[in-house]
Amino acid sequence: MPPIQPAKSANALRPPGAAWRAAEASGVDMSLLEHSLSLSAWERMVEHQHALELAEMLQKAKIISPCQT
Repeated sequence: MPPIQPAKSANALRPPGAAWRAAEASGVDMSLLEHSLSLSAWERMVEHQHALELAEMLQKAKIISPCQT
């Protein structure tokens, strides 16, 4: 099976709009959004599934062995 290629978006070459610049100016890290927008819908679903599996694993670890502070 060939590797999945990132989606090519027509918006990828557009300069950022006012809302984007305002978010950056207020300190929002836009790199995660840029990364997400570079992926196809399938790739975003795969990343989401991996994040869910990690969250479930961490939740189970907390139940089995809770940390005491």
